[in-house]
Amino acid sequence: RIPAAIVLTAVPPARGFGEASKTAEARKALAQYGLPVVRATIGYRTVLADALAAGLAVEEFDPTSRAAAEIRNLARIVEMQLWQDAPAAPALPRSI
Repeated sequence: RIPAAIVLTAVPPARGFGEASKTAEARKALAQYGLPVVRATIGYRTVLADALAAGLAVEEFDPTSRAAAEIRNLARIVEMQLWQDAPAAPALPRSI
């Protein structure tokens, strides 16, 4: 069985303390599908569109941006929580 989870992207900024009400509503609605909803989110950030337009990952385009930090955080979560117990991927054939 391949692990899966839901990641909320393009979320609006939090107002005050905690996440925006629309983000909380989305979490609640998605919970019915039986998959975990990752606590980390990817915010709605113009630097993501700018990086895409430049043909780069946000980490390459602006590694000090909040968007790059969110992507790094998500990558750590996926690596540590989702792939930790995943079955090993089949070996790819070697090219000659």
